[in-house]
Amino acid sequence: MHCYDIQNSDTLSSEDAANILIFAAEYEIGDLKLSMEEFCVENISFTNACLFANSALTAKSEKLKIQCQHFLSNCMISHTAVKDIEKLNAEMKETLFLQSFSTVIEN
Repeated sequence: MHCYDIQNSDTLSSEDAANILIFAAEYEIGDLKLSMEEFCVENISFTNACLFANSALTAKSEKLKIQCQHFLSNCMISHTAVKDIEKLNAEMKETLFLQSFSTVIEN
């Protein structure tokens, strides 16, 4: 659909978007990667945030990674349950853990 410039994201699942993002990054299809990044950013929810975060790390998508960190951080603050949190990449878990603490400034 992308090759023929058909814009139909209505039937695109979160899993498909994550897989296409990784595919586009691996095969260096910049416009497709950008399109999938935007789709993922616009559709982050508690049901797909971990999937998108892991995909962002695999695809080296800094924009999506930051958006997922922000979303997951807000979920931590509001005690919102997130699907597949146990599957979250270790790097992202550590980042979120460290962000949850205030920095101590020594005099």
